Amino acid sequence: GAWWGVDRYGVYRFRILIDPTSETALLTINAVDMVRHLQRLDSELPTYKQTIRYQPNYTVLQGLALAGGVSTARRGVLARSALEVSATTASVQTAYLLASEAFTDSLMDVRADASTEATRRQALRGTYRDRYSFAVPLNDETQDIDLGTILTVKHPRFELTAGKTFVVMHVEPDAKSESIELEVWG
Repeated sequence: GAWWGVDRYGVYRFRILIDPTSETALLTINAVDMVRHLQRLDSELPTYKQTIRYQPNYTVLQGLALAGGVSTARRGVLARSALEVSATTASVQTAYLLASEAFTDSLMDVRADASTEATRRQALRGTYRDRYSFAVPLNDETQDIDLGTILTVKHPRFELTAGKTFVVMHVEPDAKSESIELEVWG
């Protein structure tokens, strides 16, 4: 649900991965702006279900004699390594027969927080997302592109004629060729 990385200036950045269509793009990249052609990369199928494991229990007490005052409900919690909450989109399974379920271990302690995160992740990953790579010239307009930057890409191929919003997932500046290699997702 989040990512971290070192930006071009050596600063560690932490961000939550968001739906790029919900944000305003920093700039629009057109086909004529690219110094290396747009290339479609392999994309993952959407998930039909996101399961978040929360409230981790590092000492599973199963089959041990517990004090008589421990309730049946609490015994059930102590017998598991973590509690789980899920968010499901049934229509994804119909559209993508090979759609998968994603499991995430977390350190969350509150069910409502885990449920909110499962719903957020399912909204993010429950739809098909494209990945592309291309290079743009390094200039005053593109020098601010970094991890997590939101861009609009317009290109006559891949149904991008009207433009589509993406989040930058990889940035590789090349001073020798005065260009920036980008990988986008959205």
